[in-house]
Amino acid sequence: MKDYSIKMQENRTLKLLKGLAKDANNDIILVGGSIFDIIDDKEPKDYDILNWTNKFKIYLEMRALIISDSLTAITYDLDGSIIQLLKTKQENFHFTIASNSSYKIISGTLNLDISYVNKMLIPTKWDKETLIDCLYMLPKWQAKGFTINPITYSSIIEEITGVCHVNHS
Repeated sequence: MKDYSIKMQENRTLKLLKGLAKDANNDIILVGGSIFDIIDDKEPKDYDILNWTNKFKIYLEMRALIISDSLTAITYDLDGSIIQLLKTKQENFHFTIASNSSYKIISGTLNLDISYVNKMLIPTKWDKETLIDCLYMLPKWQAKGFTINPITYSSIIEEITGVCHVNHS
């Protein structure tokens, strides 16, 4: 697989976050769609951060403006970039591409889910609530160039509705 680490290291916002993380001695973890935006040479809408400590949060708050604090994340504006300190676990994400991909900011360790290669979305769980969330998140991932297998999509609809959708073509 191609080495995308250099793109991550060159990103302006990640350089700012790396400095703050080093000051706080906290190897924070970038997760979510911003990883794929950066390696696809796009500007991320936001940067989702896991593994943060209160010390890192204090350092961030000395540099950034707090925008909101919800049940799922604390959101900041850091020099024009939206930073979200997530209050959830990565394994709670809806698709394997997000739940299995991460970038450790200080160490520079990039882990990409194998589904990145073929840009295929695979749900992480098959319970009704997760599948409804998958449908909600689908347009976001499709805008990033990801697709979902038509059979997987039909299975999601069937699981949610209880109605079997048979393709007669």
